[in-house]
Amino acid sequence: MEIRTVAQTAPAPSASTVQKPPQLDQQVLGANSADQPKLDVPADAPVKAPAAPPIPRIRADIRYDESIQRVVGLIYDETTGEPIREVPPEELRALYAKTRAMLGPLVDEKA
Repeated sequence: MEIRTVAQTAPAPSASTVQKPPQLDQQVLGANSADQPKLDVPADAPVKAPAAPPIPRIRADIRYDESIQRVVGLIYDETTGEPIREVPPEELRALYAKTRAMLGPLVDEKA
């Protein structure tokens, strides 16, 4: 027994079968009404996409913070030198340090 696969292909559309989208009537759009100004843009004018924002140049620093005994990641903007993101945030690092200072003597014991 032999199995054959049969591929069916649709014929390519010819130029006469391709339909163009219908042009909208200016009255339907309301361009002739008194409350909307008429735009002087042809219907077949190309639409330009907005320019993408520039990609910032960044620098990442990873260090070990002794006061909280955790790894801290900092991401800086190279052009300005300002920090973009800190992981964990500064407020959370301050909370870690305060908690360690208050609970550390109770929990940290050497055998």
